[in-house]
Amino acid sequence: MKKAISILLAMGLAVSSLTGCSSEEPKTDTPAPESTADETEENTEGAAATEAADAVHLTLAHADTETGSLFGECMTEFKQKVEEASGGSIIIDIYPNGQLGTVAEYVAGIQNGSIDLAPGASTFVANFCTGVSVFDLPFLFENYDHVWASLDSEVGDSLTEELQNNGIEPLVWFGLGFRNVTTSEGHPINTLEDFKGFRIRTMTSAIHQSLFQALGADAVPMDWGELYTALQQGTVDGEENPFSQVLSSNIWEVNNVIVKSEHAFTPAVFMMSPKITSKLTEEQVEILRTCAEECTPVFRQKVVDMNDEALTTLVEEKKCVYVESLDKAALQAATESVYGQFPEYAEMVEKIRSLR
Repeated sequence: MKKAISILLAMGLAVSSLTGCSSEEPKTDTPAPESTADETEENTEGAAATEAADAVHLTLAHADTETGSLFGECMTEFKQKVEEASGGSIIIDIYPNGQLGTVAEYVAGIQNGSIDLAPGASTFVANFCTGVSVFDLPFLFENYDHVWASLDSEVGDSLTEELQNNGIEPLVWFGLGFRNVTTSEGHPINTLEDFKGFRIRTMTSAIHQSLFQALGADAVPMDWGELYTALQQGTVDGEENPFSQVLSSNIWEVNNVIVKSEHAFTPAVFMMSPKITSKLTEEQVEILRTCAEECTPVFRQKVVDMNDEALTTLVEEKKCVYVESLDKAALQAATESVYGQFPEYAEMVEKIRSLR
């Protein structure tokens, strides 16, 4: 725990550089209660049982629950691979549930070296990687394979270079999933016309707001922490998120109608601090990179599987209504004007479309 406290103190100085993020992205899960000191020490002791005498400990922070969440499952997979591949010479100490701060603070920690590794939604690195906002554009991607092909192309290479130039080393590009609209039975969304006057919470993303305005909706930028109560009180009619987020954050309790729209995709990036080289040998850094490469298809498959499983749970166990009647071609036609509002992404859009 002393390590966690020292990291928090270091990050307090760094986080000021991240105020005023250009957009927000909800955490991929509602934070669970913070682990007690005894629990954290017990977990660390368990990991240390197989470590080498001269093992280097690396700090990995994320905002999700340790189990049952996308980031939690993916980071555990990475930890196991690294510790096995390094013969216990590298130990990954995972701090879940936002124990070390917010995602924005993790990004600052990655840059200043107080945190070694962290995953985060692309929105949290948009200030340092403006190109990643291209993923917010409406109906740009056909399916998951199209997303992965784009991230593995020169489009992904350019995003990686942008982050590297700003003190962030991307290890894996994956995602949170396709975003879908949720509403209540009192505000049904079955056709394009139903979006007129519909008050929908959006992230503070100019592209997302323009997307829903083009559909005739009233886009309401709102902090994620305020959303549940706003839906409960009727301040907004609906919101939009991947299925896994709708389930894990209990949005389904106040918005029990799930509308398949797949209007945008939210990428995620697993980040490493460039300052990690001061702790590790070249061989150890290569172990991290190799394990990250091996984890890439695993992480991406988890994105697909966990969203599919979440939808099944929402419909079969939570008894949500699932609407598949939206005319995707009509939605695409209605939002095509959004592309003209953001000409700076035109070149990347063409490259992405060529990969369909």
